[in-house]
Amino acid sequence: MVAGLIPHRWQLEAHDLAMAALRSGRRNVVQACTGSGKSILQSLVVRSVWASPRLQPADVVVVLCPTEALVEQLAATLSAHSDSRVGRWYGRRKELTGRQTVVCCSASLQGLADALLVEGRRCVALLVDECHRGLASDDARAALDALAPLTRLGFTATPWRTDSAIPGWDAPLLYRYRLSDALADGVVVPPEVVYWRGEDGVCVDDALLAMLAEHRPEGPGIVSAVDVADARATAELLTSRGWPAEAIYGEQSAHRQAALLEALRVGALRCLVHVRLLQEGVDLPWLRWLGMRVRRTALGQVQEVGRVLRRAPGKDRGIILDPLCQSPVAAFYSAEALGAWEAEAETETRPRDPLPPAIRPLPLAVAVDDLRAWTVALRSLAPAAGLSLQPPRTVSRGPATEAQVRALASFADRPHGACSRFPAAVRDGLRELCRGAAALDRTTAAELLDVLVAVGQALSASVGRHGWSRAWRWPDAVPLATLQPAALAALTTTA
Repeated sequence: MVAGLIPHRWQLEAHDLAMAALRSGRRNVVQACTGSGKSILQSLVVRSVWASPRLQPADVVVVLCPTEALVEQLAATLSAHSDSRVGRWYGRRKELTGRQTVVCCSASLQGLADALLVEGRRCVALLVDECHRGLASDDARAALDALAPLTRLGFTATPWRTDSAIPGWDAPLLYRYRLSDALADGVVVPPEVVYWRGEDGVCVDDALLAMLAEHRPEGPGIVSAVDVADARATAELLTSRGWPAEAIYGEQSAHRQAALLEALRVGALRCLVHVRLLQEGVDLPWLRWLGMRVRRTALGQVQEVGRVLRRAPGKDRGIILDPLCQSPVAAFYSAEALGAWEAEAETETRPRDPLPPAIRPLPLAVAVDDLRAWTVALRSLAPAAGLSLQPPRTVSRGPATEAQVRALASFADRPHGACSRFPAAVRDGLRELCRGAAALDRTTAAELLDVLVAVGQALSASVGRHGWSRAWRWPDAVPLATLQPAALAALTTTA
């Protein structure tokens, strides 16, 4: 392969499938979790494409990225490992003449296609990074038609579009490499999630500061913010409490962003506070911890948590400080059926009700934490399932109200209601969770109610002219983890 580079097993497997797909002309997609080494895989593919004796000097391989920062990042990796002359194409930086491989920003693809036509060159292969962002717009299709690649291959770390075709690409996936695979192989470091265990009613910033003071995470970190104003205010607060921080956001110049990242890397800053800039497509393996003070969608959680799971010398874990108790890793596992939940979902063959007597109930506090994590994952996946939810409520660790308990119990007792519209592996456990709602905290109960009410609204909207339902159901394309039977048993025993 590449001198000085020892690919991971999965990269070799995916490489062989990718080359076969390129030779056949299929439009396939490789999905590999954040931090597992997609850029190295692309370097291997580019190198193998250029090893073909049939390529001509005028041929070119084009690698497409959604942002200029990703162009620079990927071009550096390809230059180091692909054994080809690599150019960049975006804005005022247009390097084509004498280059075998060109990394192009998506917005500049039409210009690159025009330049290739002028030079009389052809695109023999198009590799599209972050291909879940799509080639489905009119402008993208026009640029793709003008480029006219002989073959193409997509890459994504986003695990949500795996059972149906991404616009512009063939289904199913050519290769899937999950987080559980990466953890088992040691390709990424394991997460260590620290939840807020203090008193109820503490504001998120006070909780985060208390967690920082208690756990003292080492090395550089990132903290999430709602918007730019929130990022600036949070950075000032952290700095005043002994955690030197700066806000980083998209409106800053590339030079300013690069300077802030370097200050973080060398230790001049302890953390950067971002809105969404550090969620996707940024390779910062030296990050050690994340303060997750903003509720993200499941996709946002995956991208943000992925920043601190990349492997680096001397790094054996990624620390997630979670003052909102939203369990981002659990949401990740639910979306991709990862880790222990993944294994349980794939091997479970028996119904959930009644519970096997051999299952020993967990301590109630542990069970409630597990069920809270499952509910967070359920809510984070609901938009992908087509449900419209109310904005999240303020966090409260107080007990569920009597009204919430009654409402959830009513959902459990409706044989053809919202609970019946979930996958069979979840259905009975969900009813049991609703019946045991008195053990839940107020926020978990509210979020579970939000989802069930949204399902009821979807059912009402799908009633036909004659009063019959069109049977809205949780879509198979949105994987949902099964509920932990030991946690449900704890609720049953308590009740």
